[in-house]
Amino acid sequence: MTKDNSKVSDQQVIDYLRQHPDFFLQHNESLSRLNLHASPKASGKTTSLGQRQVIILREQITALEEQLQQLTNVASHNEKLLNRWHDLTLGLFSADDVSGFFDLLGQRLCRDFNADAVHIVLQAKQNLDKELLQVEHVREAHASEEKLLTELMALKMPHCGRLTQAKNALLFNAEDKISSAAIVPLKKYGVLAIGSHAEDRFAPGMGVLFLELLGKTIEWRLQQHVLSLRKRA
Repeated sequence: MTKDNSKVSDQQVIDYLRQHPDFFLQHNESLSRLNLHASPKASGKTTSLGQRQVIILREQITALEEQLQQLTNVASHNEKLLNRWHDLTLGLFSADDVSGFFDLLGQRLCRDFNADAVHIVLQAKQNLDKELLQVEHVREAHASEEKLLTELMALKMPHCGRLTQAKNALLFNAEDKISSAAIVPLKKYGVLAIGSHAEDRFAPGMGVLFLELLGKTIEWRLQQHVLSLRKRA
């Protein structure tokens, strides 16, 4: 009589129990022989199969509750952000002129959105009104900066994260001491740069929908300004 040395693998047991979910109902005596550790740290302590299932369900419920709380927090944050965006938009559209528009933009981004520095760098070839360039947050790029500015304008969407030394020099003043920033391309006009002293304030992968909407609003206002200048000429 030969001895069968074949072993049943863990996966075979799992597959069998999945195919026969009523196995323990038909073999109650098998349950009494099962010894389950309540947790990896509870060495030497055993619990019944039913108790172990309760423990697992409680752990799953706790994890789901944590996920729900995270979703609730995100929803609350987005609602507050949307309200601030709405207030900002109303304020910008109520500005009397383009200078007032950009002056208000810089103030509100710093006050309501915790920005430490805000700058709009525009291409010199746009020949924009000198009054606009007197606004604290707005300036024209120098000839030596045009190449880098053009590269940033070509971005398909806003970019968030830490800046290279060259980009930091283009977009911010040395006294701003910026550690992270959001760069918003303004099509053919230039870029908007929002900076923070905190390294993690603007990070790659963060949502940029608000920044995209803000960029479109600024582009629209600049377009209206350019059209106005052409009519005066």
